[in-house]
Amino acid sequence: MHRALGIPELVELICSQLTPARCTSYDKKGPSLAALARTSKGFCDPALDILWRQQTTITNLLNCMPEGIWKITQGGDDEFKDPDNWDESPEISICLQRCITSSDWDRPLFYMHRVRSFEWDSYLFLRTPEVFDALSLSRISDPSFPNLERLSWSPYPRTAFPHIRLFLAPRITTLTLNGIQTLSNLTVLTNLAVKCPNLKSVFICTPGLAEKPEAIGTISTFVRSLSDVESLAVGGIDRAALAFIAQLPTLKSLSFGAAFDTSITSALHNSSKSANFPALSQLFMPSLDSASSLISKAANCSLTEFHSAATTEWPTNDIAREFYGALATHCVHSSLTKIIVLGPRGSPIITPGNQLALYSVGGDVLTSLFCFTNLVRVSLSHPVGFDLDDSTLNDLTIAWPQIEYLCLQAGSCQHMHSRVTLEGLYAFAANCPRLCVLKLTFDATTVPPVNREKKAKRVAQQTLRILDVACAPLQKPKEIAICFSLIFPQLRSIKTLYEDWQYNWEGDEEAAEAIDDPQLIESNRLWKKVETSLVRPLITIYHIPYFSSDACTLLFDVF
Repeated sequence: MHRALGIPELVELICSQLTPARCTSYDKKGPSLAALARTSKGFCDPALDILWRQQTTITNLLNCMPEGIWKITQGGDDEFKDPDNWDESPEISICLQRCITSSDWDRPLFYMHRVRSFEWDSYLFLRTPEVFDALSLSRISDPSFPNLERLSWSPYPRTAFPHIRLFLAPRITTLTLNGIQTLSNLTVLTNLAVKCPNLKSVFICTPGLAEKPEAIGTISTFVRSLSDVESLAVGGIDRAALAFIAQLPTLKSLSFGAAFDTSITSALHNSSKSANFPALSQLFMPSLDSASSLISKAANCSLTEFHSAATTEWPTNDIAREFYGALATHCVHSSLTKIIVLGPRGSPIITPGNQLALYSVGGDVLTSLFCFTNLVRVSLSHPVGFDLDDSTLNDLTIAWPQIEYLCLQAGSCQHMHSRVTLEGLYAFAANCPRLCVLKLTFDATTVPPVNREKKAKRVAQQTLRILDVACAPLQKPKEIAICFSLIFPQLRSIKTLYEDWQYNWEGDEEAAEAIDDPQLIESNRLWKKVETSLVRPLITIYHIPYFSSDACTLLFDVF
């Protein structure tokens, strides 16, 4: 064997090239790694380590035991179902055929210490979770996977949740607990920090318990024991827990759910000696008003990402103004690269006509974000959209030269009329060379004239591939296609609101009437005509001087 293969790092690198995506009972990948493990002693341990590193089912371990102990069947009474189809959970039945002896563990123990990650997803339905009882009573090692570093526990059925005790190991750093629906299951948090003292990333989901004081108290007590946590996601906590995590020098990512009580932020006080959230870079909040309350308690927060997904109500423009202002005041302007603001999930809402002004977001509100000059991804959703004009849009493109993904969309059936024109879109070509996806409503009824009399050459934007126009009005699809082909020569896909609703609200009776709107259907038809009429660039358009209207028509006809 070559001497280079005696270098452990090199051997591990070779083995990693054969790493299967997922090591599961139904995933038959990995035979190459198994074969490599059998070639020589030098490859055996590294190949087996990688083969067993990530597990998503207990069946691989059970298959290592002697024959005759377990009867494992997949798919229940039906044919085996595709695990990629999330609407159909693959079923597994495991039945004990005889008592387990200590010698039956010899071979499994050889592999158990190699497992670094165990993930039980809810799409895998174990019909016989009592198998864990048999393992618990007979096992000779505690915990089952002593070197486990990552545990994601989302059992299905939910009654299997208590079996998590088999997998709690002292080396776990990343823990995800999903589907905790009873207080008895929540008691796992009581001594969890003792069993897993090295936790760095914690995600706890408690549907049905989120707003119960008993649950919030238990979660808060657990949170106060996480002195080295770097990433934390919980539904809600109390004042003491919030004050505790606000002073952690290690906390980089923080996420709260709908149970977050805005009033608890009063427990936070900034001072020159103890700034709140000194290392926070990612923040996920359930609403803009709760986000404003929390961010206003921070000073020079170096956020890189902010996410908000409203769960109940859309924010008014006053709430949006307050939040965007707080973000600009309390966060470092050079650090923020991503901001995502989404509305409630559900059917498209109908906003009363007399409330449009209450929810429309004007340029004076949006300009608060123009100080964040390193933004790469911006997705803002407000009920009726944005009241912008070409001048504000030009300022936006100048402020965000690094932008790659920009979405300024409305979340209801009432998309307010946009004052942005086709001429205004050229600002993206002039100032945003990296933009790949643009979702924006504009007025395309007037196509700007193109002629040789303009002194300056227009630069074509070479990266934009996807344009979502929602329900932008238009009249001349062929001329618009020519305009887009000159400004955005790489544009390939034009999406509409009609397509979006068809995809997201299929089968929703409340949305059916809105989707069948004749104007929406006609708008989609015309924009699809624009899409099919786009000129495919066989030449470098941005080197060509300004075309006359006739030349553009000729160019269109040639291609």
